[in-house]
Amino acid sequence: MSAAYTRRFEVVFLRCHPKGPKLSFTSAAKYLHKSTQFVKKWVARYKETKNVDDLPNRGLKQSSDIRENKMILRLFEKNPTLSLRKGQIFLARKGINVGTMALKRRLNEHGVKWQSTLSNRRGKSRKRHHRTTLAIPVPRCKPYRKCVVHNEVQAEKKTY
Repeated sequence: MSAAYTRRFEVVFLRCHPKGPKLSFTSAAKYLHKSTQFVKKWVARYKETKNVDDLPNRGLKQSSDIRENKMILRLFEKNPTLSLRKGQIFLARKGINVGTMALKRRLNEHGVKWQSTLSNRRGKSRKRHHRTTLAIPVPRCKPYRKCVVHNEVQAEKKTY
């Protein structure tokens, strides 16, 4: 159970449960370090539904209908290497105006893959180039190659 649900159940217990202390709204709010509006809201919700869950269908409405969703899914199922931005442009030409985040949500809901373009962020290659130019090169010797430093170390080991 999440922390939000436990707080809601505590509110109901402190305020109106038969085995609870039956505190007032303000004293329950002070005890839980919440507002009195929070206490009133969840007590009223508990009296209505006998539950402290969120109401269903509380999110935003979808910006696309069923026909548009099918078209989006068909497009990305046929072209899994298509990026979200290019898919958005293609759909805009067909008359479907959907944002990239809405596309991403629809594809995640149905488990469809798409090409991510996050690795091509601006300035990333410049930062990598800057890091590599500042790095001090360290000579690496491998035993199978002839290297002056490696041979000198081997010679010193043999003399001891």
